[in-house]
Amino acid sequence: MIIENDELLAEIESIGAQTVRLFDKKNKRELLHDANPASWNRSSPILFPFVGACNGGAYTHEGKSYAMGQHGFARDTKFELVRLSAGYACCELSSNETTLAKYPFEFRLLVEVILEGRTVINRWTVVNTGDKEMLFQIGAHPAFLTCGHGFDDVELDLHTDKDPVNYRIEDPGSGCCYDVAHATGTDGGVFKLSADVFDKGVYIFEDSDLTNVTMKVCGRPVISVDFPGFPFFGVWSKKGAPFVCLEPWYGRTDSLGFKGELKDRKGEMKLPAGETFRASYSIIVH
Repeated sequence: MIIENDELLAEIESIGAQTVRLFDKKNKRELLHDANPASWNRSSPILFPFVGACNGGAYTHEGKSYAMGQHGFARDTKFELVRLSAGYACCELSSNETTLAKYPFEFRLLVEVILEGRTVINRWTVVNTGDKEMLFQIGAHPAFLTCGHGFDDVELDLHTDKDPVNYRIEDPGSGCCYDVAHATGTDGGVFKLSADVFDKGVYIFEDSDLTNVTMKVCGRPVISVDFPGFPFFGVWSKKGAPFVCLEPWYGRTDSLGFKGELKDRKGEMKLPAGETFRASYSIIVH
C-alpha cells in the first residue's frame, strides 16, 4: 500500500506493517534500505512484543518457558488494513491462537503511518484486551540510507551537550547485552562514525535524555528522528552496509545471563487489563 503527499511517498507492506520505502520527492532520493539480503533483509521492522533477544532464545512467565526469536513476532506477521487514505495508513494485529501459544497475552496492536509535509509520524497503540496485566516491549528499527557514502562521511548529532554512555552486545552469538557502560566519545554531542564503528554491534543508549538524533552525510542533514519519552535508543549497522539504523525503543535486549521472570526483564512495560498504551516517533526529512 502506498501513501503520499506533495513531499513524500511511503510504501507499507502488510507483513509486519513495515514501511519498506520512503521517497523524498523534492530531492528525488530514496531514504530507506531496500531490504537487499546482501546486507540486511529488512527496511523498517516494528519490534513487538520483544526488543532484542531473550537469553537462550526463551523467556519465563509464571514459571513456564516460551521460545521467542529476536525482536518478537510482529515483524513477520500479517497485519490487517484498517484504513487507507492519501497520506495515512492504519494496520492492526490482534492476538490469536498462534500468538497465544508463544506469548500468553491478549492484545490489539495498531500501527499508523501519517505524512505531514516532510515529516512521517509513526504512531503505535497497544490495547490489553485480556483480563490480566500485559507485559510487552515495542520498538522501531528504520534503516536510513547513507546516500552512497561510507561511514567515515556520516555523523549523528545527538543534540546534547553531554557525552552519553552506551551499552553493547559484545557477545553476538547470544544477542544479549553486558550491563557495562561505555563512553561514546562524542564531540559536542556529535557521534562521528567510522569504518569499524559497528564491529561490536549495536550501541544502546538508556537513561540518556536523548529525544532527537540527526543523521548528517558530508556535513549535511539528511533525516532526523524525534522520539521524546522513549527510554532506550539503538544505533546499528553492519560493516560496509549502505545504511544506519536509528531505533527508538520501549525496552531492550536481555542482560547477558538473565534467567528471571518476564516481569523482571529490563525495560519490560506493564499494561493493566483493559488499558491502552500509546507512543509515537517522527522522521523529519531535510
